[in-house]
Amino acid sequence: MAFLFFLRRIFSVAYLMRHPAVPRRLKALPIFAFVYLIFPRELIIDFRPFGMMDDLIVVTVLLSIFINKGQQAVADYEKGKSDSIDADFQVLMHEEGRATDGPPSSDPSSPGPDAPDPDEPGDDTPHEDLRSHQ
Repeated sequence: MAFLFFLRRIFSVAYLMRHPAVPRRLKALPIFAFVYLIFPRELIIDFRPFGMMDDLIVVTVLLSIFINKGQQAVADYEKGKSDSIDADFQVLMHEEGRATDGPPSSDPSSPGPDAPDPDEPGDDTPHEDLRSHQ
């Protein structure tokens, strides 16, 4: 089971290293972890009972940071790449040119429940379909 977890981590690192959404400064972490693992001089001095334990801890922490931040960068990239646009809309004019505030009623000659009077002074809303004047 631990071997499968290790393989999954390695494949995640390989995928994220090739993905264009992951920043270069973040791609330096696995390289640094690999160099730290094979470099003969240690930053932290090995003690006899612990041997390579500090190496495994440093490599595990660096790769975990890389995978977490890399997956977040890929998710943000994929979210921004979406073709759809979230929007709210409201029907402003009904077919007959009367302003409506709600859904059209079954009787097209009657305005909506809160429709303003178009003949009222001070009403700046257009009372005709603007698309027909192109």
